[in-house]
Amino acid sequence: MVVAVLTAEFRLPAAQTLKDKRSVVQSLVRRTAQRFRVAAAEVGLQDDVRRAEVAVAVVSGEWRHAEQVLQEALRFMESQYPVEFIDGGVERR
Repeated sequence: MVVAVLTAEFRLPAAQTLKDKRSVVQSLVRRTAQRFRVAAAEVGLQDDVRRAEVAVAVVSGEWRHAEQVLQEALRFMESQYPVEFIDGGVERR
């Protein structure tokens, strides 16, 4: 059994208020979790209007599969939402 976690920091250039940011981040987290059957949450930078930290976790039988799911989830988030990936990575737990 493998547990893999993606931690991603995003810039939200269009967000003007925390309400704008939370609207985007909540949708991003919810849709990513549903689409990829993973656990997802905003885990940091909650009070920063222009940045968000999101974690996505997956449990799998193989490391390669877990990493692939997380990379696809990251591509989905970047392509479907007005966010820019700043920093992050995938780690085994």
